[in-house]
Amino acid sequence: MLNSLAANGQWVVITGQNLQNAVHISFNGVPASFNSALLSQNNAVVQIPAMTFTTIDTSKLYTIEYTTTGGTTIFNFKLGPAAPVITAISNVFANPGDSVFLYGTDLVLGQSLSYGG
Repeated sequence: MLNSLAANGQWVVITGQNLQNAVHISFNGVPASFNSALLSQNNAVVQIPAMTFTTIDTSKLYTIEYTTTGGTTIFNFKLGPAAPVITAISNVFANPGDSVFLYGTDLVLGQSLSYGG
C-alpha cells in the first residue's frame, strides 16, 4: 500500500509486510533503482523512475510490481501521465478538411478530442 499519490522522480514510501528483501521493483512496468538500506520489514523508500508513457505496456499501467526473495506481488497504484495541456494550435480558423496541428504536453492515452464544437 502506498500512502500518497506520486509522480515521476518523487520518492514514495511503500508500506506492507516482508519488504526488506526486494530484488525488483517496477512502476507501470518500468524498473526502479533502489537502495537496500532504505528497505525494512514494513517499509520501502523508493524513487519513482522517469518514464515515457507512450512506450509503456498498457497492461502494466497503474501497477507496482514488488519482488522479493520470497515472491512477487502486483498492486494498483494511480501513477499516470499528467493531465494533457494544449499550448498552441496551428490554425484556429481552419475550414472543414484543413489540417490542424495541436502542440502541448502529456498528450498521450487520449481517446477523443473535440475542436470547435
